[in-house]
Amino acid sequence: MPSSTTRASINAIHDDLLQKWEAKLQRSKMTELEKILEQNGGLYRTSGRDSLFFQVYTNVEFLAGPPEADRNGVVVTLVIDAPPAARDKDAKKRFA
Repeated sequence: MPSSTTRASINAIHDDLLQKWEAKLQRSKMTELEKILEQNGGLYRTSGRDSLFFQVYTNVEFLAGPPEADRNGVVVTLVIDAPPAARDKDAKKRFA
């Protein structure tokens, strides 16, 4: 059992990539990662005893040069795609 949620998240994505690479020549169902990437990001969920969920962001870009250190830590400027809920046409759903 993974000892951290970060390790478990990386393992889940790794498993999706392995499944896709092994089935490259065959027509197979889409992995969870492929579905999320097709939607320009979103929530990645697994089920089962050790289920987990985490947000996947797409088109991540660093802006304004390298990271900068200050008194409170490290500052970086990122531009990312908004998650699907933030792109919904219904303002009430975006607000929620």
